Amino acid sequence: MVPGFNFALAAIARHVERLTALCHSAGLVCVPVPPLNLADWQCRASRIRAELLRGEVALAAELLGRPHRVRASSWKACAAAGRSAFRRPIWSRWDRSAPGNGVYAVAAWMGDSGYAGAANVGRIDFWRTGAQNRGASDNFTGDLYGKQLAVDFVARLRETRPFAGPQELVEQLRADVTTVRRLLG
Repeated sequence: MVPGFNFALAAIARHVERLTALCHSAGLVCVPVPPLNLADWQCRASRIRAELLRGEVALAAELLGRPHRVRASSWKACAAAGRSAFRRPIWSRWDRSAPGNGVYAVAAWMGDSGYAGAANVGRIDFWRTGAQNRGASDNFTGDLYGKQLAVDFVARLRETRPFAGPQELVEQLRADVTTVRRLLG
């Protein structure tokens, strides 16, 4: 077993020393991992979760050593305005580790194939009709219905906001795609 330096196991074992003793009695080896310090602070799971909730996915990636990845499921067809300009599948839920509300540059993975795109986490109030958790990719063609995707959050693009109408939404989506292309190539 390889616990962190500040590992806690319920109320009965709050210290690595206790876990080490439990492992030894079970014939296991326990090697505590020292803390990782970046700049002036310790890299901890609680810090990473806090940064993700703030939408700081680039900092979370630095702490993790890789982009933050979530699983997306329950795809359905997009019926919102802007559909004719952008191919945008919609997923109705993320796993629980999605970052805070916002629009993000993402790399979506289906098997070994990766696609650059943008993802909205949270509610979109286009012009007060609303929808949940949308994703867009202008380089994907195919049917995503019922598929599982892994989504790497690379950068936060902007806050979510309501739009005055379909044209304003399409203009913002085009700007988001330009930014994604610049960031992800």
